[in-house]
Amino acid sequence: MADFLAETFLSEKIRDLLSGGNIRCAVAFWGEGANKLLLERSGKFSTDARIVCDVSMGSTSPNELEALRAPNNPNLRYLNGLHAKVYISDKGSVVTSANMSSNGIGFGDKEARLVEAGIFYSPNEPGWQKVADWFEQIYERSKQIDQPALDLAKERWSPPKGAGKVPYPVRAGSLLDLVYNEPELFEDIGFVFVRRPVSDEQAENARKEIISKLPDKKNEINNWTKSNMFAGWTEFDVKRWPITFIEFWMPKEKLKVIGREVVYPDSKDGSVLTRRAWSSVMKQISRPLPTTEEIGALDGDIAKKVFDQFEQQEGGRIFRDGKELWKVLDSVMSE
Repeated sequence: MADFLAETFLSEKIRDLLSGGNIRCAVAFWGEGANKLLLERSGKFSTDARIVCDVSMGSTSPNELEALRAPNNPNLRYLNGLHAKVYISDKGSVVTSANMSSNGIGFGDKEARLVEAGIFYSPNEPGWQKVADWFEQIYERSKQIDQPALDLAKERWSPPKGAGKVPYPVRAGSLLDLVYNEPELFEDIGFVFVRRPVSDEQAENARKEIISKLPDKKNEINNWTKSNMFAGWTEFDVKRWPITFIEFWMPKEKLKVIGREVVYPDSKDGSVLTRRAWSSVMKQISRPLPTTEEIGALDGDIAKKVFDQFEQQEGGRIFRDGKELWKVLDSVMSE
């Protein structure tokens, strides 16, 4: 039977649906943390769910699409102009106003920020079947989110107007507070969050591949330390790699922050050779920055939350600039 749900009851019902089988979502906008919710509720990778969203209106996070395995997930699709919010599984269906976002549903132990409502249909009743049939029509009309569609989502997605205009206390020594308040300061600086160090085998393979392309640099590359290497990334990741960037990684739960420049990228092999260059980072910013030691001491808790947002991605996560990172920070810093 049909049942009207609102606010907390609606969020709980959607979460329950996502723990069922044969998950189908025709939901316009996807925010940071949606993939994590799918994984937590279903107990399996979100690539098993069939999803249709919109990438044209600027409200679907490209970071989240990548966490959902775009552009290599055939079940992740888009239909520009889609504004519906429909959730279906073998546990029933919900037709609602709530997007797949922390604002619409609420992620973790946080409640949704917006007042949402919707209708629930029990599985296999006439209303549920009509919703399921409608989804199949939408899915048939949609297209897989390929690289051009992902690029469009990135082009349209940016911090909303006023990002950083609502005062947030910038602690002395915090870099992430500054990025959250003034993301535009970091338009020429990227951020790379790294999950694991480079192994001896990866380092040796990277050296061999780059030497094969640059034989005149053999001596230099053979002496390249693995602490200044990144390896095991996808070709797409390396092509997006920012020239000047700040590395975040947390060995033994202690944050390390390093300014770097790319020297030798190899997209085919998935490796990047860099050098330390905090001075180059400083030159790109129009105001003084904290030291790397200060950042490491103060931003560990926030950085850990950022890492938790993409825990399924083994290598790490790349943010081309402050605007890309801002969207994740907006999710974790409001918790």
